[in-house]
Amino acid sequence: MEELESIDLLDVRWLDAAGYERMVNDPAWIASVEARIEAPEELPCDAHAAEAISIDASLGIGLGSHMGPDLLAATERAAQQRRALEVTLVTLVSELVARDIEAPGGLSRIDWLRVHDPSLTAAQAKAFVTVGAALAQARWARLRMLVATQQVTVANAAQIIDFEERVAPVADPDDLQTAIADLTDQAGVLRPEELARLARHHTEQVRPPRDEDRLDHGRRQARGLWFTPPTATGMVGLRGMLDPEGAAVLRAAIDPLAAPRPETDDHGRTIAPDERTPARRRMDALLAVVQRGVAAAAGVPVTDKAKVVVLIDHDTL
Repeated sequence: MEELESIDLLDVRWLDAAGYERMVNDPAWIASVEARIEAPEELPCDAHAAEAISIDASLGIGLGSHMGPDLLAATERAAQQRRALEVTLVTLVSELVARDIEAPGGLSRIDWLRVHDPSLTAAQAKAFVTVGAALAQARWARLRMLVATQQVTVANAAQIIDFEERVAPVADPDDLQTAIADLTDQAGVLRPEELARLARHHTEQVRPPRDEDRLDHGRRQARGLWFTPPTATGMVGLRGMLDPEGAAVLRAAIDPLAAPRPETDDHGRTIAPDERTPARRRMDALLAVVQRGVAAAAGVPVTDKAKVVVLIDHDTL
C-alpha cells in the first residue's frame, strides 16, 4: 500500500530489471499466472474467423454461415474487448481531469460523453466521470490498478468512490478506511447490486467521529440536493441529504402545508377526500414554501420558524 500511494500517476516508468525480477517472484503474481494456466482452454477459434464474425456482426449481417464454436469464442472476445474499451475510456477521462481539460462546447463531461456515445445512460456516464476524476488522485492508486487490470469494473469503482464521498464527512476515519478496504476487496467478485448492498451495510455500521463538533460540521458538509435529467415525459427526479437540524427546519415548514385538504361544502362538510398521496402532498407543500419565499418582500417572514416546546414542572418554573 505504501508503494502504491507513493506512485506519481503522471510519471509512471517502465520496470527496470530488478523491478521485473521482484514482480515475477511475487506470490500474488505467481498465483495469477498459475490460475491462468489451470483455467479451462478456450474454444478453438481461428483468428481470421473471429475477425470475420466481428465485421459481419458490426454490420448487422446474418451469421448463419459461421460455426457454433467460432460464434461462442467470438462473443467472448467481443465481451473482453468491451471491458478493455471501458478501461480505455475511463483512463482517458482521468487524464482530461488531471490536466483540467474541459469538455468542448460548454458541455459537462457527462453530457459530452453521452453525445459521443448515446448508448450511455446518465448513470453510466456519471460513473466514468466519477471514477476518472478520482483515479487522478494518488490516494486511489490501488483502485486505479484494479480498474486498469480489469479486476474491478467502472460501475463498481464508482460505487466505492460515491460511498467515500457520502460517508466521509460523518464517519470515523479508521472505520471509513476499513469499510473502503473491504469494498475494494469485494468489488472484483461482487455484481453491482451485491456491492450496493454491502455499501449500505457499511453505511449503517460506520461510527460517527468521537468529536461532537466535528460530527456536526461533517453533517452540515454532507448536506446535498441532486436533480436527475428530465425523463421522456419531462419529469425530474429529486434526491437530497439533510443533517438533523436541516431536516427539522424543513419538516416544520412543510408539515402544516402537507396535511390532507378534502373538498368541503359551505357548511364544512366533506364532499370529496384529498386523493393526493402523502408523497405528493409533501412535494406540493415544499413548492408552496419556495413560491412564498420567492414572492415575499425581503425580510418579511412567510412561515413559522421551527419551534421547540420544553415541558417543566411548576416548582422548577
